[in-house]
Amino acid sequence: MVRGPAGKGDYSFGDLVDLKAFAPDEKVAPAKAFDTLGQAAQYVNESSDFANVQRMLMSLKVKN
Repeated sequence: MVRGPAGKGDYSFGDLVDLKAFAPDEKVAPAKAFDTLGQAAQYVNESSDFANVQRMLMSLKVKN
């Protein structure tokens, strides 16, 4: 999601109109999965991959 200008709303991007949880056997693009919240937090705090993607997404701006 990208924050839009004040009073204009936000923008979100995806390949589906509705978001849903995937079935365990459903074929989807590779994604990270973690067994614990601690592992997920460690990935967020220490992974250069996560930091790069976060920086790219947070740099998006919507112009009026």
